[in-house]
Amino acid sequence: HLYGTPWSRTAEQNHRMAEFHLAMEWIFYRGTQCWFANGRHNTHRGGGGWLAGIANNLLNVPGPFVRAEDRAALAAMAARLNKDPENSITGNRFFFRNLYMIHRRPDYYMDVKMTSPLAGPSESFAGQVPWNMGFADGVTTFMRDGKEYDALHSNNGPNAAYGVVTGFYKDPGKSGQIKQDGNPCLWQFRALPGTTKLDDETFAPDRYRGGSGSTAGGVSDGVLGHGAFHFALGSHGAEARKFYAFTDDGMVVLNSNISTLRKDKVPADVTLRSNLNQCDWKSDIRIVRQNGKVHVLPLASDNNSLTLPLDQRYWIEHDGIGYLVMPTGCEGGPGKPGTLRLHAATRTPLTPVPGLQYTPDQLALIKQATKPDRAAKVFHLWIDHGQQVVDAKAAYFVCMRAAMADV
Repeated sequence: HLYGTPWSRTAEQNHRMAEFHLAMEWIFYRGTQCWFANGRHNTHRGGGGWLAGIANNLLNVPGPFVRAEDRAALAAMAARLNKDPENSITGNRFFFRNLYMIHRRPDYYMDVKMTSPLAGPSESFAGQVPWNMGFADGVTTFMRDGKEYDALHSNNGPNAAYGVVTGFYKDPGKSGQIKQDGNPCLWQFRALPGTTKLDDETFAPDRYRGGSGSTAGGVSDGVLGHGAFHFALGSHGAEARKFYAFTDDGMVVLNSNISTLRKDKVPADVTLRSNLNQCDWKSDIRIVRQNGKVHVLPLASDNNSLTLPLDQRYWIEHDGIGYLVMPTGCEGGPGKPGTLRLHAATRTPLTPVPGLQYTPDQLALIKQATKPDRAAKVFHLWIDHGQQVVDAKAAYFVCMRAAMADV
């Protein structure tokens, strides 16, 4: 009712409002809000159906105050959401101001978040922990049913390693009392999907603000897209140049110039990793070697750990997604093949993390602060480059339609 008065929004202001909500449609998929969406206590559950109401509100604004092209776009969005609120939009979009590319099809969602001096590092991995674990460092997420990370994730704070290292479990307001965090997340934050990092989980947790790099960018025609960026993390440990090509079936990833930047005091169990995925373990895992030999890890099993020499191609299939890992012969540096590592096991707050050996007092503190039944079965796949690496390379393809693949 304020339209036509000095207090009304202008057509330009409504245009910005429309653009914002049209962009928001891209981040909701099957009841999940994309993992780049920030918020320190965020379950990432929720749909985008409410956007239809926003669109209808703007469509009811008097004619001169909403541009014709915005009306058409908003009406189209409302129609899409009313038809399929769980998965209303498909295609590829590059959000260049924050170097974020989303790639969607009717049966899957995937994305990548990059960083550069243009955008700077985002605050954290989904705002999940107060130690700013660097979502912008090339994290990629893959979803078919929208619940691929639910058991692993928690909206209640850090993982147990940070709980004991930073004093999170010691409530400063009650001397000697333990801060209860019954369902801590079970992420290993230095091994987030898509990242290339030293996996030293608790190294300098209070100062980490994500990586930087010389440049980044992407192109999209609305259907397919390419992206690339230079990642560098200084004293924390890693450098890489990463390229992404989104196809109708998934995403090709080419990593080059992979190098260790941190030379001193690296724990013996810490290596430089290119992480393909870290997610809930939800199905049998099928490993196919180049010679056709097949090995299956049943979901009913536990504590599986495989080390596969990258002297051949491997197809790893899990939960409808296939990972085709292609040997470069340089995963450990020029002329040095690396290894493909697969870990599929139950993870709890007491599960050891790279770079940290729990003391008896720390284990006792975790047991006091967390629920004894907090656990999740986790699928973790990565390329291991070794510890001190110079100019290594890695290549793989993530196929979001594994059941249709001609292996």
